Amino acid sequence: MKKKFLSLIVAVAMLFSVVTFVVQADTDGEGDYFYFDIEHFAEDTTKEIYMTPIKIYTNGFYDYSGEFKTFESGFKSAADAIGYVLDYYMNNGECMSDWTPTTTLLEYTNSSGFFSDFKIDNALKNLNQPITQTNRYTYRQNYIRIYFNDWINDYLVKYPDYFKNDNEFKKLINAINQEYDKLNQEFIKIIKYDYLSSSLRHKIITSSGITVCPYCNRQYISYFSNKGVKYTTADLDHFYPKSIFSLFALSLYNFIPACQICNQRFKKKKVKKILYPFKEGFDDNAKFGLNIHDVNSFYGKSDNFDLMLEVDDNSLIKEEIINNNEMFHLDSLYQHHKPYVQELLMKKNLIYTNSYFDMMSKTFKKLNLSKEQLDIFLYGYSFDDDINKDKILSKLTKDILGK
Repeated sequence: MKKKFLSLIVAVAMLFSVVTFVVQADTDGEGDYFYFDIEHFAEDTTKEIYMTPIKIYTNGFYDYSGEFKTFESGFKSAADAIGYVLDYYMNNGECMSDWTPTTTLLEYTNSSGFFSDFKIDNALKNLNQPITQTNRYTYRQNYIRIYFNDWINDYLVKYPDYFKNDNEFKKLINAINQEYDKLNQEFIKIIKYDYLSSSLRHKIITSSGITVCPYCNRQYISYFSNKGVKYTTADLDHFYPKSIFSLFALSLYNFIPACQICNQRFKKKKVKKILYPFKEGFDDNAKFGLNIHDVNSFYGKSDNFDLMLEVDDNSLIKEEIINNNEMFHLDSLYQHHKPYVQELLMKKNLIYTNSYFDMMSKTFKKLNLSKEQLDIFLYGYSFDDDINKDKILSKLTKDILGK
């Protein structure tokens, strides 16, 4: 697994042939900077290469402890040399099996993440658990257990009372963070997202095939061409922020095409347990619901109804859905779509009754329209999820028409 992930990082750089690294030649003693194409490493005659502030020689490198590590063999490209350095960190204690869960834990619990607005009593309330001291203890212990690994275990021995209150818990997190930051800074020196060109970011987004923001389902991800080059209106979000999850800064699996509102105004560098769009969605775990107050609103003639996102209390991803809702302000933003909901209610409950639907089916029988095609004709929507994945407000539409 570690080897495959390393290969993916190097492949991202090699695949597009446009990623460059800032290196420093010491041929004149003045240390002038220049851009150095990673594919032309073997053609350079420089005896040593500086990837600020890591110094990589042709025969080895100095690790963060200051110890010189000799390369086992020569390399034909800079990608091989960089890969060796990454491989060193991954296979000498600082491995992915420890790094990933530790990073996730720290991001969910540091001052800008989990504990910045976390209240354990609220967490217990969301889980429908009584607010007792015992439950508070258990919640903190279970939370650490999710991300448990060898790195964390060493600190649990030093801070045995971490689960008793928030202050003790933060002491544990801060201690882990101090050591973790040393390793993270080494990755930041090697893997630099800033060297990914704007044109390449657009290429990644346009190649993804994603046409609707996966975070809000409200904004289209549109494309346009300028002088033969394809561009997009979307941002390339890092699901795990690159400033902390430095090893994922160039991972294709960490790139999420998203609308600028969700990425720049809402998500930013915030970290909460939210749904990973490439893996799961709300589906039946949460649905848009209506609280209709009168007959006119039932038939879509007024907006005298409440629109809200209802989460299944028994859902295994309830916490993630609640966090999605809060981070992207879905409940609030979707209130602006009440006129659209009125339109759906009018079609469903007033105009397109069963008798009307039967009449339309007979009228268009000669055209051999399928049920999905007839739904699109009537509602502008099909109940086939594969067809609707490229349409905005598809989740809202499905939930309202399905009720």
